Amino acid sequence: METERDSRQVERVFGAEIGFSIHAELNGNSITSTSLNDDTNLPASAEIVNVWSNWRNDVLSDQGITDSNAYGFMSNGARFYFDQNRTPEYCTPEAASPEQLVKYELSSEKFIMGMLRRLREAGVIDKYYANKRTTDQLGNSWGYHENIFSRARIDKSDENTIALMGSFNATRAVYAGTGGIMSANGEFGYVVSPRLSVTKELVSSSRTGMKKPLICNDNSNGEFGMYRVHQVCGDASLSPWTIRMQHATNSLLMKAIESRKDFSDLFLENPLMAASLVAGDLSLRSTLRLDSGKSIGATEWQSAFAEKFIEYFEPEGLSEDEIWALEQIKEVTDDLELSTDLATDRVEWVARLDCIRELSLRDPETQPINEKMRDIDYTWDSLDNRGIAIRRRNNGWGWHGFDSQYEDWEINYALQNPPANTRACFRADIIRSGEGKEVHNWGVLSNDRRIHPLAFSGGTKSKLKDNQ
Repeated sequence: METERDSRQVERVFGAEIGFSIHAELNGNSITSTSLNDDTNLPASAEIVNVWSNWRNDVLSDQGITDSNAYGFMSNGARFYFDQNRTPEYCTPEAASPEQLVKYELSSEKFIMGMLRRLREAGVIDKYYANKRTTDQLGNSWGYHENIFSRARIDKSDENTIALMGSFNATRAVYAGTGGIMSANGEFGYVVSPRLSVTKELVSSSRTGMKKPLICNDNSNGEFGMYRVHQVCGDASLSPWTIRMQHATNSLLMKAIESRKDFSDLFLENPLMAASLVAGDLSLRSTLRLDSGKSIGATEWQSAFAEKFIEYFEPEGLSEDEIWALEQIKEVTDDLELSTDLATDRVEWVARLDCIRELSLRDPETQPINEKMRDIDYTWDSLDNRGIAIRRRNNGWGWHGFDSQYEDWEINYALQNPPANTRACFRADIIRSGEGKEVHNWGVLSNDRRIHPLAFSGGTKSKLKDNQ
């Protein structure tokens, strides 16, 4: 069975998979933890999985979510589960645009904090904290996947696709990196992008574990001529501007790859080496070598990509998010070229670095960068009232990058309801009808019935019945 397409279709869908670090205590004993600040560097306690299993229905109903199934798919179109390391992972429903996706990613933070709050109210835990950054003391960073559907399959045998994608991913962190203090071999240092700084491989089909690829090549057969592309080299962010830029620029990248337009004059000679340079260069003055032998800076590369993109594509054929992203790339790279200070109102790694420098001046014990400052830096990503970024966002300080532009009711609505214009609504209707067991995967129902990635809802039960 294949579902129908609605005439009101969107070009592609977007999603995010977000791993959260959580820690909770009961009577002074840790019952849930992740490896983020754990000297033993062990996986999270199995107790968290048991707690979730016992309290799942109570937690969901408390947040206005009616049901979930055995695979973790929920009536809001999202999915929540614990991965192989027992790290809680929230996958947003498929969104029709990067701007729409921002609301659903922000609602994931609300879901995690709501879950922990409800467990405390029930006496299951005494105190807790949660963090959107999963990084251990070995310097490994993981936990955030950007998903986008493309009509082009990412295949490592396609040299042009790999060259463009690798070059783009190696340089995007200049405006999309979230920054942070990392440690390696007992030394601490600030990086532009925690994830990019530990990228070890150019191309891999592995999305988890120690591979840490710059490019994740596709290993599926696709769905309806569309392929789900995983970008695993980016950072989890609390900035709505950054989240939208991550996914909107992915849309530009996929459109460039699908079109087979010539971007060869921007191919970097060694994207993996370039990624390492960009991740550690706070001055943004490092030069990267192109295939042609010429040198180029990372901000210059992104600006040149945007300019070439505009040459190839007419505005009428672009989405609002793509036009917005092109404008933002031009503005932010111009500012970064002049001075990083000019981008502190948008670029998270710059704002975070300014904060770290200010805090270090107040406390001589944090100079030079050491373990104490690393722990302070970690609070930037906290989801509770200790979180520096959360306070910037919630208090309305006028900081452009953290201006969510969304009212609380919009985030609450996203927490409880799927987007109405993607297959997430189709899937959610099935779960709400009490037939959650029918949903086996994002687009797969029982008996191998499949839902088109761009399918709308509306008459879901009758569609299923008519096509059985």
